[in-house]
Order: sequence, then structure tokens, then C-alpha cells
Amino acid sequence: LELSNLSTVTDFDSLLSSNREAVTKVKLLENLLGSSLLVDVVTLTAMLYLTGGITNPFSCFYFANIAVCGLILAPRWTWAVSGLSVVGIAVLLIDTWPLKLSGFESDSSLPFLSIRKQGSFLALATCCLVVTYFINILMNELRNREQRLANAEAERMRSQRLEALATLAAGAGHELASPLSTIAVVAKELSRKLDK
Repeated sequence: LELSNLSTVTDFDSLLSSNREAVTKVKLLENLLGSSLLVDVVTLTAMLYLTGGITNPFSCFYFANIAVCGLILAPRWTWAVSGLSVVGIAVLLIDTWPLKLSGFESDSSLPFLSIRKQGSFLALATCCLVVTYFINILMNELRNREQRLANAEAERMRSQRLEALATLAAGAGHELASPLSTIAVVAKELSRKLDK
């Protein structure tokens, strides 16, 4: 009995150890992704600083970073990315290098769209596509996870039904064994009495 308990404790310890390793890996991955998004915000701020600041149409990518972070990571990382984005926007509002586009103010093929409007369209469209792409990836992963959970639940229910059936069969076998044992004892007694 003590060896059995020792084996159970060892199994439990190994389960906890593997669970701790998995949690550590998840935290490491989350820290790596969060740090990458923070570096991305700093890089975006630097690029916008050198290309016209907040007036650059690609400044909307701050929101893409915040949305992706909110979908993937824990709230603390989303707040960190959002806070750093606010600091970046403040820096861009205070000081930037102006972007001079001499000769590009009008395009003969699209005279009604200035280069600024074309850039705004491209930036907003790209931002929308990036956010949509990541949301679709995450929704597919969520659906796959839900399917795996449903499959695991179905397997658990099947195991419980099999366990209940096995218990019922064992009980029926026990109930049948008792009368059969009594009949066997009585038959032996009768056989001995007839032999005498």
C-alpha cells in the first residue's frame, strides 16, 4: 500500500513538474511577443518621426499594434503597448522631421487624389487588412481549441460510460457468482450423500 502511494506521489510530482515547465514556456513566449510588440511601437515611432510625424498616414498602425496585442497577450502587455503608443504619439506631436514631397503633390492620372490622400488610403487599408488577418488567425485557433475541447469532453463521457458498464458487469458477475457458488456447494453435498 505504501509503495502504491509513493508511486502516486511520484506521478503527481512529475505531472506538476511538466505543468510548471509548460507554464514557464508560455510565460516566456508571452514575454517575447510582448517585448516584440513594444519594440515594434518604438520602431514605428522612429519611422514616423523621420517621415512627417503624426501627419504621416501610417500613424494609424499604432492601433493595429494595440489590437493585435489585445487579442494575443495578457492585459498588462496591452496596457504597456497602449501606454508606449501614447508616449510615441506625444513625441510625434511635439517634434518631428517634416516630410517634403516636392513634385508629388498631384498625380495626372488621379488629379482628385493628392499624394496625402493616396497615402492615407494605403495606410488605412493596410491597417484594416493586418487587423483582419490577425483576428482571423486567432478565431481559427479558437475554433480549433473549442473542437479539441469538445472531442476531449466526448472522450471523457465515453470513458465514464465504459467505466459504468464495467462496474455494472462486475456487479452482475458478483451477483451471479453467489447463487452459482451456493448451487455448486449444494450439488457437492448431494453428490457426497448419494455416494454414501
